[in-house]
Amino acid sequence: MSSGIISFDYAYFLGKYYIQMIPDVKTLLQKRFCYIFVDEMQDMDEHQYDLLENIFYNDGNSISIYQRIGDKNQAIYNLVKVSDIWKDRDLVLPLNGSHRLSKPIANVVENFSLHRDDTFKIVSLRNGEIKPHILVYNDDTIKDVIPHFANIVNTYIHNGKLTDVDKYPVKVISWNTEWKTQEDKEDITKIRLVDYHSIFEKNMHKPKQDYDQLISYLIYFDKEKSTLRSIRKNILHALLKVLRLEEIEDENQRNYTKRTLLKYFHDKDLLESSNYYEPFKLHLYNWSIGIIRDNTEIIWNEIKTYIPEFLQAFGQGIAKSNNFINDNVVKENEGMLTSYKKSSSSIKVDDLNIEITTVHSAKGQTHCATLYLESFYHQDGRGKNAKSYESQRLAAQFLGNPIAGDAGTRVKESLRMAYVGFSRATNLLCVAIHQDRFNNYLNRIDRNKWEVKEVVAIKSR
Repeated sequence: MSSGIISFDYAYFLGKYYIQMIPDVKTLLQKRFCYIFVDEMQDMDEHQYDLLENIFYNDGNSISIYQRIGDKNQAIYNLVKVSDIWKDRDLVLPLNGSHRLSKPIANVVENFSLHRDDTFKIVSLRNGEIKPHILVYNDDTIKDVIPHFANIVNTYIHNGKLTDVDKYPVKVISWNTEWKTQEDKEDITKIRLVDYHSIFEKNMHKPKQDYDQLISYLIYFDKEKSTLRSIRKNILHALLKVLRLEEIEDENQRNYTKRTLLKYFHDKDLLESSNYYEPFKLHLYNWSIGIIRDNTEIIWNEIKTYIPEFLQAFGQGIAKSNNFINDNVVKENEGMLTSYKKSSSSIKVDDLNIEITTVHSAKGQTHCATLYLESFYHQDGRGKNAKSYESQRLAAQFLGNPIAGDAGTRVKESLRMAYVGFSRATNLLCVAIHQDRFNNYLNRIDRNKWEVKEVVAIKSR
């Protein structure tokens, strides 16, 4: 606390306590923010939801226009409890049009929605004619599923039916990835992502938050998001580390944060008629663009050149941060860098790059083509009635029926995961299902809506 560090949960507690002690602050906030738009509302936790409702809805007495936007069917971070948190008001505006999904995919995904009423409908606003595919594999061909999918994608690219491949990525996704025990690893009835793609390493998706060298911040940004925002954040973290190493603190004798650093430059320009704030923001933007364009070494040198000017704003020069700034991690830790660049979470087939990742990390993304790999998730029931996979729990939805009103928790969780995963692709959706489960549960599937293909062994896999 004395260092200005608290947990996220405690921050929300303080907000709630502050409102209780000084309730007039709600009116002040409502006057300050006339229009409130909350996106991705379905991913709010209860304490976040309650705080927003308390301030900006205020039992219907708020002067703010408070609009909540989201898709309850996309709530996969907080499981089924989120559906009970977000309560509809009397007036709801349904947004049914999808600019992402082709009509064949939209028609299938619609049945995998957990939350639906009489107005629910997914209306495709995109051209596309490829039916969703079910790739049926067996114990001998499970390692061939991903290469088989790659061949299908390449075929559609060559015949001109997959036109978004230059705009959106091709990805393979799965709900559950790795096994923690050797016993589970050796159980052939339990399948997860590592069984389809044995060298998948989930940890490759989790870059560290702190590094010993400046260059590492420019290399190990969040590749899952790969956005200007994620790169910009890493560059700011690197510059904040320079300040910490130089023992430069803010006016309250605390370490600078991203927010207080930007505020310092902004206020300095106002008070001293200096020129740091706007050029600094422009640098961040240009450096982020350069990293996206894979000009990492050039950007590294530009930042090194800028740091003396950066520190001059605080009346200091480079001293204790020299090694951090100049250490060449590319040469000294080449193995680590090579390992990351050749991430086991991606493969290349005939110049086609395919990333292999989780459903959670793919949430919100748009893919040209998606392969969804069903995976083991607990076991409900015993013997022939046991259900552990999406094809078992969601057989009715695969066959074209909406979810039953009395569906259990595990069915709802599986449904949500499938809905998010199935709704990533613009033109081609493939779902990998084991032959035994397909024969037992989906042999009556509508072939007019689904293309069923058997996975065959690929010799050169």
